[in-house]
Amino acid sequence: MENNYHYKNFIDEEIRQELKDYGLDPNQKDFILDPKYSSFKSKFISTPYGVVSVDYYIQRNWFNQEEANKIKQGNFEIGVKKNPSRLSVLALCEEIQTEEYKAGVLHNTDADILENIRMKIEGTPSGLKPKLKNTLKFDLSKFGSDQQYSVLKLLKLLYKYEKFKGEKINIIGILSRPSLEYVDKSIIGMDSKYGEVIAEIKYEIRKEVGDRFALEVEDLVFNIISDWNGILTSIRRISSFSMPSEDKLKELIRIKNQFRKVLERLSSENSIDEQYQESLMEAFYLKIGQLLQTARLIDIDRVTKFIRESKITKELLQNENGLVVGVNDVVIEDLNLYFKKNDEYLSRLVYKKDLTTDKERIFIQKNLKTVKKMLNIYNKQTTSPQALTESFLISCLQEIILANLLKNGDDEFEFENPFYNARPKKRTLTSVLKRISKSENTEEIYELIWIAKIKRRIHANLGTLKEHLCTLEIGECINALIRQLITIPKIEVMKYLHGFLISQVILTENQTICQYAEEFVKEVEMKT
Repeated sequence: MENNYHYKNFIDEEIRQELKDYGLDPNQKDFILDPKYSSFKSKFISTPYGVVSVDYYIQRNWFNQEEANKIKQGNFEIGVKKNPSRLSVLALCEEIQTEEYKAGVLHNTDADILENIRMKIEGTPSGLKPKLKNTLKFDLSKFGSDQQYSVLKLLKLLYKYEKFKGEKINIIGILSRPSLEYVDKSIIGMDSKYGEVIAEIKYEIRKEVGDRFALEVEDLVFNIISDWNGILTSIRRISSFSMPSEDKLKELIRIKNQFRKVLERLSSENSIDEQYQESLMEAFYLKIGQLLQTARLIDIDRVTKFIRESKITKELLQNENGLVVGVNDVVIEDLNLYFKKNDEYLSRLVYKKDLTTDKERIFIQKNLKTVKKMLNIYNKQTTSPQALTESFLISCLQEIILANLLKNGDDEFEFENPFYNARPKKRTLTSVLKRISKSENTEEIYELIWIAKIKRRIHANLGTLKEHLCTLEIGECINALIRQLITIPKIEVMKYLHGFLISQVILTENQTICQYAEEFVKEVEMKT
């Protein structure tokens, strides 16, 4: 307890000083209303209750409910608990109109202005309420009258964020197109197009649900993904078994088919009634948490499909002479020294020929720094650290060489990242490579593509590409299963369904998860 006390004092002093640096007075409680304070909604700190925005920390620790109610004038603000005389969309619209008029956003308070606000909130089909239902599958009418106050607070929050830092944005449209570009990664120094605004909304909602529920959601979603990824890791180990390649591939195909049967059965089963959390704010916080994780899974599957269906992958499968033989996988401590001593040997392995030119060796030498940077990205994106070995070095260099040989129209020459409102323009993988070599930020999905290319090449060189591609397909099945689990709108159902499925995954010749499909449906109905 004493350590937490000292930690809080230290954090408080750091935040107070930073507020002063922004020209804000931390001793005047209304500093949170100053436009300069908005920056603190997208700054993050690590706390005993997880990583949170500085704004969340301040309002959690520095304000009691009475102070929050007094400083925030509106009846329908996040974080306030008032007793409005009217709980209606009209009352909400009037509050928004009054606030926007005072702020100079509106120049009058005419009835037609009020109607415009109402249409933005509940007008069909482009109002917030119908878009939540039809686009995001989040139906506000499913919640009881006791949640009406929360409904109005959520609508006001989303209305305010339809304009973010002077830019008009479609919050529901963004959330309905899962992409890594709306996952905030600023805490690890990475950019994303919509990560900041989605993170702000998430922490605003957390003010309503509290830490216990927020941590329960994050832990559950994390554990679901971790458990299934653990199963996938076990399956991948089959590639390293000391048994004939044909037998390993046969076992992987059998496992893949089992997962497909499970998915088909789960997809066709409609007997489990979907119910929301009783609390609207908890339900929406859960929805945001689920969407953020779904975004990563969907983009990973897009990358997997891009590589798995590539003509280059098919060529590598057919080219039996393309395997690199005699590779020593001892860790390379000093890459420049290694190249100086082994330049001809390495060049022969990379180019797969007995004689290489000075130009080819110079190209390899120029790209050694890029290999190091690619290894850093590789280890940032994977759970099992990869050392700098000959296998990684050769495979990475071969993919760099390949990328520079490809031309417009070739498979893997370019890739389009179609996140919400993205420019319909494909980016070449060589342009991404240049950004990586200069340590410049790039869209995360392009990093994932380069990692997938290197992994494919490593397996092609080792002669295990067929097995690798089969495990990629199994990974797609597992991701689809995870997505079904983490889109269930009630936490108890999600928790039970995950636990049941995990307990039944016995991948042997005689017993599989498919045998439990009927039992699964009955048990979920009984337990929930």
